[in-house]
Amino acid sequence: FFFFQAEDGIRDFCLSRGLGDVYKRQHVRRQFLTFLNDFTIQDPETEQETFFYKDQALDMKNNERSTIYVNFSHLASFFSQVGDFLEQLIVEYYRVEPFLKRAVHNFLFNLYPDFAQNKIFSVSMHNLSGIEKIRDLSCNRIGRLMTFSGTITRTTEVRPELVYGQFTCVVCNNDVSDIEQQFRYTEPKMCRNPNCDNKTKWELNTEASIFCDWQKLKVQENSSEIPPGGMPRSLDIILRDELCDTAKPGDRCIFTGTLVVVPDIVSLMKPGEKIQVNARSNPMRRNNQLSLDGVTGLKSLGVRDLNYRMVFMSCHVQALHNSCLLYTSP
Repeated sequence: FFFFQAEDGIRDFCLSRGLGDVYKRQHVRRQFLTFLNDFTIQDPETEQETFFYKDQALDMKNNERSTIYVNFSHLASFFSQVGDFLEQLIVEYYRVEPFLKRAVHNFLFNLYPDFAQNKIFSVSMHNLSGIEKIRDLSCNRIGRLMTFSGTITRTTEVRPELVYGQFTCVVCNNDVSDIEQQFRYTEPKMCRNPNCDNKTKWELNTEASIFCDWQKLKVQENSSEIPPGGMPRSLDIILRDELCDTAKPGDRCIFTGTLVVVPDIVSLMKPGEKIQVNARSNPMRRNNQLSLDGVTGLKSLGVRDLNYRMVFMSCHVQALHNSCLLYTSP
């Protein structure tokens, strides 16, 4: 159970997952790792072939950066004879993204093990062909890698987000590590100690947990894209790590990433904040005792009253100023 949870997390729509999907995405990781190691580009000054992403890895090490910027045109040229890889990368980007990050970690660990040890890296895709409009982003594009343009109207302050939590069982003091946060405060379902039946009493170990920077933007349609007599549409954008504070209200930007569906709850605004559940919202009680099951994931919110909304998880931001494109990547 924990093996498949670590491989896929919440990124699969189906309830049952098999080894075939895991092996298929491991194949994506191996191909992407080969690309990072072998891709070369000609230096215009020396006219010699240089390893583009190995040079970028050295820059990441020297500047203590955790994001590698991947030009999608490089992928298209490198895998020109392997069309299935690019198609799977675009169509299933949200599912294969953890494997891309793992490939980046392996790539940097082989080059600089001291720098990459116990570090989480991000992948920033840019230079995709075709720019969508906010009005064209519908449910059939969920999970795909895409690019769209819009104008930022509001930004939040940069806040810490709990990514992987380590919890300590209050009953037996057993630690449960690497609990992925599913867009809200998520506790373990049960204690892994076979002699302990605790399901609800947990304490977060902040020192052993992994946090990242988090920021939310409100992006509105560009004025030139609004049809006559229509109202401008808007979309929430989530930025993480080094993308935070790369744009400000009033900027026209091009965002690259994927569209996801998240619960429409307050915890989206405040990552890591625990939602308290009162007695009325939890009908599974017996003789004034605690719930029959542990509070975990989205279960405590209930099903009947739970609404969903679409947000855009951005992996790259490009700002447009004076008709010039300013890349945030090196």
